[in-house]
Amino acid sequence: MTALAGLAPWPKDSGKQQGYRAIRGGRAVVRRALYLATMTALRGDNARRRFYQGLRERGKPGKVAMVAAMRKLLLHLNAIARRGTPWVAQATPE
Repeated sequence: MTALAGLAPWPKDSGKQQGYRAIRGGRAVVRRALYLATMTALRGDNARRRFYQGLRERGKPGKVAMVAAMRKLLLHLNAIARRGTPWVAQATPE
C-alpha cells in the first residue's frame, strides 16, 4: 500500500555499506493529496500533531517526520476502506 503511494522507504545499500533510505516511485498524485491532507491534519488533529512533534523532538528532520505522518494517515485510511466503516476521530488522552 505505501509503495503504491510512493511512501515506502527504499534502501541504498551495497554489500557491507549501508546507505540512507529514501521514498521514490509510486503515484505522485496520491502522494500530493496525502501531503496536503497531512498538513491540514497537523493543524487540527491533536493525535497526529503529537505524533509529528514527538518525532521532531527525537531529532527527526521535518521531511522525515512529515512522511511518517503521511504514511500513518494512509494506513488509517486503508483500514477504514477495508472495514467499510466511517471516519471516527481518535480520542485524545489528557
